Amino acid sequence: MSATAQEISVIYVILPNDPQGIIFNLCKENDLSYELVLAVYRAEGINNIQITTAKSDIEKLAYYRNYWVDQGYADEFVFDLMLLSNHYGLEDILKMVEDGGLYDPDGYVQRVADLKYNLEQKKNERLIEYR
Repeated sequence: MSATAQEISVIYVILPNDPQGIIFNLCKENDLSYELVLAVYRAEGINNIQITTAKSDIEKLAYYRNYWVDQGYADEFVFDLMLLSNHYGLEDILKMVEDGGLYDPDGYVQRVADLKYNLEQKKNERLIEYR
């Protein structure tokens, strides 16, 4: 089984309504981690991901990432800024940055990071099983 087929099999297990890997492919096209996108959806409480809206959601995340990279922020800050922009809105985060502070009152970034990590661990466990 090829690596792509292995990954798609794992995706099917994680997200049953994406059997063709459409969301996975959208993530690849936008250079975003599939596990990150799933973690964002889970953190937002979205369990039924609509493929029709996934494209714009994924492109928006990529836009935020690219925006903060273009502003010259280091990679370790871009992850947080991207997620905060997605959750609270870019304008609110820009204001926080202007005011000299950045905060995440409900722990959104950490929640997404934890969910992403857990999904990556599950993926690695399943990839080992498929070999």
